[in-house]
Amino acid sequence: MRLPHLLLLGALACAAAIAQPVDFTPAPARPVVPFVKLETGFAPMAAIDRSDWPTALVEGKSVRAEDRNTYAFLAGDTFAPGHVAVTQLEITNWSTQYTDCDNVPFSSIPTHSVVSAKLTSDIDIEDAAILLLVFDSDQSTDSVPAFGASPRHVGKLRAGKGKKIQLKFPPLGGSRRWAWSIVVFSGGQQIRSSGDNTHALPRFLDITERFRHAQKLAERRRGPDSPVGLFRRMPFEFSDELKQRYAGQSLMAAVDIDRDGEVSRVRLLGELSDPALRQAVVSSLRLWLFLPPLKNGSEIGTTVHVPIKF
Repeated sequence: MRLPHLLLLGALACAAAIAQPVDFTPAPARPVVPFVKLETGFAPMAAIDRSDWPTALVEGKSVRAEDRNTYAFLAGDTFAPGHVAVTQLEITNWSTQYTDCDNVPFSSIPTHSVVSAKLTSDIDIEDAAILLLVFDSDQSTDSVPAFGASPRHVGKLRAGKGKKIQLKFPPLGGSRRWAWSIVVFSGGQQIRSSGDNTHALPRFLDITERFRHAQKLAERRRGPDSPVGLFRRMPFEFSDELKQRYAGQSLMAAVDIDRDGEVSRVRLLGELSDPALRQAVVSSLRLWLFLPPLKNGSEIGTTVHVPIKF
């Protein structure tokens, strides 16, 4: 099964130290679709069973994954109903200490890390599951992204009633800046969550997509002339007030693209001059990534028009 370029592959591994860390900018939360490894390739995750093993739904049948720690993620379109608050996140690093004959410590070897948190849902969820993700915050877009993953079956979450979870992870130490994210799923679909370190997954998606974007640009330079293309579309985050104010209306944005496929300027066309609307449109479009026109092996800056409907 061939996966789209937005997939993030990972097993229990972390990237090597990077000389040029990324200066992260806030990224909007986007739902992810988890894929798990089967003998025949990757398939969308349907659930995590009571033994904490991921399963996939293939031709209407539940199939156990080949490896409980090998995943791929694809940025999706919609979240499952509900919202889960992730609080009381704690990471405890355990080690074995060695002493000499006089009981004086002389060595300590990390054995594992324990991650605990409290999950509180705003609706009843019959069969919840989580993936604990961890990645190195110092990864950059010129390295192959990597992350660690650990699954856990959670079961029923009752509205307003917190549920504590605990997971064991291989030892994580050293000087790296680890970022954590507890991603909640039900029926293979991600549920919105907030709280402790839920920003880690959007950051990791951004790193991975920028890495794939750079790869795609390099590939195109070896090919024929090409028109402009869209590589990454980000959701517009309009407040409820803006949605109500402009319900049924549409507008057009002129987006200037530089030779690297980044958005360099955004202009709203027409008579709409609402500062809040402009800020919402510009902040979202700034995160889009394009494939600029290619002529004679070189990229050319251009302008595209993006229609927006409420």
